[in-house]
Amino acid sequence: MKVCRSAGAASFFLLLFWLLTPGRVCGQETNEQEKYHVDSTLFVYYQRCRTEVTSPSVMQKLDTLFQMAKEKGDERMQAVASPLK
Repeated sequence: MKVCRSAGAASFFLLLFWLLTPGRVCGQETNEQEKYHVDSTLFVYYQRCRTEVTSPSVMQKLDTLFQMAKEKGDERMQAVASPLK
């Protein structure tokens, strides 16, 4: 049980580090979206989660992002949105 909790905590902090990485140039965001073939709706919602990473409601937003990605069949965005799963 402790191993699962520490792995979940490590995943969560890794996600926070990734989300807090210095902002990208506007043109680069579109390039990332095209490069990884991310649905535009998911990408926009991901950006919203990224800007609100210090908000107490970020975990609910990530859960919503996970559900949206699951409905669209985007496993990559599901992985981004599931730090504790």
